[in-house]
Amino acid sequence: MPVDLSSVFNKVAAENLASEVLLATFRSPLEAATHYITAKYTALGGAAGILGATDGEISPCPDGQGFFRHFWNNGSIYWTPGLGAHAVHGAIREKWASMGWERSFLGYPVTDEIAGDNPQTSGAFQIFQGGAIYTYSDLRLTLTTVTVGAQAITTAAVTAAPQRVGGATVTANLNAARLAATNAATNATTRATTSTTPRTSTADRAATGVFTGVFTGVAIRPPKPSIATTHEVHGAILGKYQDLGGESSFLGYPTTDESGTPDGVGRFNHFQAGSIYWTPNTGAHEVHGLIRDFWSAHGWERNPALAYPISDESIPDRRIGHVKPETTRKPILNLPADVLKLPVEAVNAGGIPEGAVNVMTRAKTFTSTGTVGLNLGVLAGLLTPQPASTAAPERSVNRFSDFENGVVFWGRGASAAVALTPWTKAADGTVIQKSAADVAAATLGHLGGALQLPHGTIMPPAPAGTTPYAWDGAGVQNRRHQIQFSVMVLAGDPIPTPRVQTVMLYVLVMFEPERRKMTAFIVDYATSEPAFGPRLDPLLWSPFDLLTFPDTNDGEPYSILSVKTMVNGDVNTYIEPKSRLSVIDLGVFRNDIVGRIG
Repeated sequence: MPVDLSSVFNKVAAENLASEVLLATFRSPLEAATHYITAKYTALGGAAGILGATDGEISPCPDGQGFFRHFWNNGSIYWTPGLGAHAVHGAIREKWASMGWERSFLGYPVTDEIAGDNPQTSGAFQIFQGGAIYTYSDLRLTLTTVTVGAQAITTAAVTAAPQRVGGATVTANLNAARLAATNAATNATTRATTSTTPRTSTADRAATGVFTGVFTGVAIRPPKPSIATTHEVHGAILGKYQDLGGESSFLGYPTTDESGTPDGVGRFNHFQAGSIYWTPNTGAHEVHGLIRDFWSAHGWERNPALAYPISDESIPDRRIGHVKPETTRKPILNLPADVLKLPVEAVNAGGIPEGAVNVMTRAKTFTSTGTVGLNLGVLAGLLTPQPASTAAPERSVNRFSDFENGVVFWGRGASAAVALTPWTKAADGTVIQKSAADVAAATLGHLGGALQLPHGTIMPPAPAGTTPYAWDGAGVQNRRHQIQFSVMVLAGDPIPTPRVQTVMLYVLVMFEPERRKMTAFIVDYATSEPAFGPRLDPLLWSPFDLLTFPDTNDGEPYSILSVKTMVNGDVNTYIEPKSRLSVIDLGVFRNDIVGRIG
């Protein structure tokens, strides 16, 4: 399973705490480094292990913080007092070297290489101080010939796992080749020339995986893996990737390094089966499958009708807005990425557990465009008896992703995703869309007598734009309305004179699915008049309703996917389209899926 970064650092800290006592017995940092690097090398099998023979002395790193030693099999061990000793080798070492070694933003390794946990792709990853490097390949490297002088020696095929190319299995086969070559050409005197400069990555391999070299039979450096795909992931994108399950999730392994978007605002990594995009205002979110295909075909984030994703792909739910699908890639091959994959044990048992059809806990109350953290005002509203939404007899099996300026929807069985249009009016005549002026008027009503000052007059409020989305560390908050109004007061002594004070309110609109309400909150304000503060503070995060959604639309339950404040201040609502493909009977669904994989 993917490594939890906090547990990694806690483990390292505990190990190093015990090591501090030993450090006091060393006469120099070099002596300490020698002790720990040698211990790590011995634990990995020494010269017979994955690193092979030593290739240089233990040396200080250029930054003066750590020490390293290189080895023949494209590997190194790095040690620092705070992180301990860790081996780096193969494709991950090549990638790290190309980025600048420990002087890059990745810093020093925090773990050794860890085998990936993906049933469909062989790979590995390694955690560094500032991120992680992942490597994978579905191919195998076959070593076919080794040349000694003018004589070609045929060796056994190498079928080591791709992330271990250059490892123990390869070394064993090379040892056999070495012995055969020694018997065939005892006069060969030149060692294989692959990379004699320890910290330089060279093009000493062929794309076919065939290695040719001249050697004495004493030492031969195994070929570096040319078929591995190796990329770094870091920051918030790495956090999202790990939350989803890392390489074992539906995304699979990364296919790019983290890169900047053309508009200069966001960052992204592409993966085998999707992407993760991040901006400072929206956080990191995944997008994949046919929804990603639609987004890419319509200009990615450069399309103003969509812009960046503000949610992961989700499943509509007719009582609480949406639920999250399972994220782990199941060991069922030959199914498209957007088809539900059931655990083998569920099929063998003849039943479908709740988790297998993506029915998840309903603890999360709000949609992605609302405030995630509960506050007292919202909690009070939830505890107040409210009309419950009518549950649909079937669960939805469709998917959608929320974007800054729209929603992309995929109906199960459809060949393509579509962009939804806002819901403006319910079948019973309820007007669903709210304008910036509507929000301003409702806010003034909510203020009531809070701002009544002696000799003061409140002027009508006016919309003054919106703020960008805001990432609060747990979710994306909706754009906030900026509503400005003025208060004329009489001030001064001995003769009062009229003076105008301006107040800017920041109003957040969100969807409360448990109450079927479009609710607003004054979340902040700015004013130069100190007397306003005591009057406005009690109103912060006190909810006031903008509308109540009807329980059904045209006689049928429906799912509200997003309640979104647009740049111009309009509040748009998006619902799951009514379609025969929107829902499916669980019994039919079970038989269909079992039939696909049976």
